[in-house]
Amino acid sequence: MKTLKYSLILPIFIGLGFASIQAQNFDFGEEKVNLFTDRTLFIIGEEIQFTAFLENKNNQSKTLYLELILPDGTSLVSQKHLLVEKQGQGKLEIPQDLSSGTYYLKAYTKYLRNFGTNSFTYLPLKIVNPYIQEFLSGEDQAVLDTLSTADIECKESKAINDNQYLINFTAEDLKGLKNASISIVPSHSFQKTAFKTKGSSVYTPNFFPETRGLSLSGLLVDSVDKQPLAFKEITLSIIDQKNFIPTLSASDGRFYFSLPEITGNHDIFISTKKEANVHPIILVDNDYDTRPISLPTPPFILSNIERSTLLNLAQSYQIKRNYFRKNTDHQLDTFYIPFYGKADNTLYLDKYISLETLEEYFTELPGLVHIKNVKKEKSFTISSPLRDMSFYSPLVLIDMVAVEDYNRILAVSPQGIEKVDIIPHPYVYGNFIYGGIISIRTRKGDFGGISLPKTGLFFNFDFFQAKSSYQMSNDSPLEPDTRNTLFWKTFSLAGKSSLEIKFKKRFSFENYWIIIQGLDKNGAAIRKIFELE
Repeated sequence: MKTLKYSLILPIFIGLGFASIQAQNFDFGEEKVNLFTDRTLFIIGEEIQFTAFLENKNNQSKTLYLELILPDGTSLVSQKHLLVEKQGQGKLEIPQDLSSGTYYLKAYTKYLRNFGTNSFTYLPLKIVNPYIQEFLSGEDQAVLDTLSTADIECKESKAINDNQYLINFTAEDLKGLKNASISIVPSHSFQKTAFKTKGSSVYTPNFFPETRGLSLSGLLVDSVDKQPLAFKEITLSIIDQKNFIPTLSASDGRFYFSLPEITGNHDIFISTKKEANVHPIILVDNDYDTRPISLPTPPFILSNIERSTLLNLAQSYQIKRNYFRKNTDHQLDTFYIPFYGKADNTLYLDKYISLETLEEYFTELPGLVHIKNVKKEKSFTISSPLRDMSFYSPLVLIDMVAVEDYNRILAVSPQGIEKVDIIPHPYVYGNFIYGGIISIRTRKGDFGGISLPKTGLFFNFDFFQAKSSYQMSNDSPLEPDTRNTLFWKTFSLAGKSSLEIKFKKRFSFENYWIIIQGLDKNGAAIRKIFELE
């Protein structure tokens, strides 16, 4: 959001697209997540490659929630992925402390939470821990079924050189497919499933669809009478991103924030203004769905051929874990430019003689910021030739958190302050107008030692999972090839009559399968399996 440098200020509606609409039915119809993985049989510590295709008529959801769960719904790994053109892909690393058994990938959108857990997608996976004897017990029937010879066709590959191969898929191979993922995996490391949740879905409008990406919602209530607090200003700060977002609670006390498209985990502080005879408490919605479910818990049984396949999978993973260092992409998770851009004026305290209080720097030095005293309460004003500046109070921040107790701010020791940014013109965000910005930055990012507002809530929040791509192979001929999945990629097949893929083959397994999974133009799932010759 940019600051405005003119006197005419018009409120602009910015937010989720739905956040200010009151008492409205936001039922956009049915939505479904189609989830596909490279395999269904894994060793602990391996990465599950996945692709998700979203079906809906209004293209409302832009965020996919993915979790690895136990059959009772207990979450083990949680991720959020950005959906682009109704499609998302990535990978999920399996924890190394799991017992052998059947687990589930759970996929949904925030909008689907309105329809209950039966509307989510659950994909069963068989995960094996070869280092311990414990396994998940179960009594239900199997949800994964071994493929028969009738399910598998043959596909010939062409050698390009010593270890690179080429496969051509014809129009018949791709018949009906619009979008698909293709994986080349060891034979018998993939099983088919016809598993579906039981029970009906009932629509209850609790969550707005995430039409722009991630959102954060909650409820503002009075802690004494438990009544919702309507039309109250609530502010959100993403501390290390130097980002500040305000919003208003709705008539029912609900509030919504549309969050920036960033990755990783970041500390968030939410607070509201202190008012006489009001005792606000902020309740934030869980970003993941935590309702209990009951999925089938089949007995852990491995066929002889699965045991043989798992032995090779485990050997490859053991070599990878013991002899190769994990490569992690460096993620720049700190913004150097704050949300208001480059400050017009910056007061660097080190350039002046040491004074005892921060207030003295504003009163003794000529500048834009002035301090007013009214009944022992202090306030800030910013000098500006713009007429509208006098109508609105400035936004005062310390380490990107809005603080209204100016007495405490001015009592902060100047030795802990690095600089003060001053923006001497109106700042507009949605329906909010501020008479400029005074942003105080401490040297250690510790808020100058003052306690944060008691009406606030400080917590760590999951943003988007960083984008990742499948590693096709090791380029060095001196290193062993430890891939258990030889090839994985998602294709758009609309308008294509053929497809050609290249891959590098390793010879630890006797046979490989080619798994093609996707959707036709009507959204129906299609799966084709070939044995690689």
